[in-house]
Amino acid sequence: MAPPEGSIFDPARKWEEEKQRREKAKAGDTAQADAEAKEKKKSGGGGGPKKNAKKPSAAEAIKESNAAEKVKKDLERDLMKLSNLKTLKTLQDATCDTPLGKIHRMLKMLHFAVSALKEGAVGASEAEVLDILWALEEMSLFKSCEEEIASEKSSKKESKSDDKKSKKDSKKEKDSKKDKKDSKDAKKDKSEKKEAVVLSTDAKGLKELLKENGDR
Repeated sequence: MAPPEGSIFDPARKWEEEKQRREKAKAGDTAQADAEAKEKKKSGGGGGPKKNAKKPSAAEAIKESNAAEKVKKDLERDLMKLSNLKTLKTLQDATCDTPLGKIHRMLKMLHFAVSALKEGAVGASEAEVLDILWALEEMSLFKSCEEEIASEKSSKKESKSDDKKSKKDSKKEKDSKKDKKDSKDAKKDKSEKKEAVVLSTDAKGLKELLKENGDR
């Protein structure tokens, strides 16, 4: 059974509608929680001054490096396991050990759910797609990595815009005679470029996962 003619399912639009509805419902609970927190702070008072963070020792650095290597291997194992799962049901029953593995599982589930709905498969529903999207939104790592990727994209866009402006200014300098002060100001503007956003390891991993799932 295919969707009715002229009513093509748009997951992005439906998600925005559902997101707004759920966030309105959540806003009431958040406001109440904030009020309770303020009241608690008034009665309990604030904590003492925070101590300066200690620089990690060589042993701690090695420990962190080993932990990072373990996470990398665990992720590779998760991705290998997920690559062999070809249906929504098998993905729903699967488990992952790493946060990025869990995100990848949800992205694959989303892909299968949206495809099934567009094809009019029996049992497919918009509610299932929206539930998966909401589960992704609730994942703190997904949210923070998504913000990093958005910042990087915005930074690159600004950098391109600055480069174009710089080329135009350079051309104007050649075409018109300006005093030394204007020339110095122009050079100063060129040197005051914003630093490029460097993605964290998790954000890089999510970017690759999104690219991989987007190419399907």
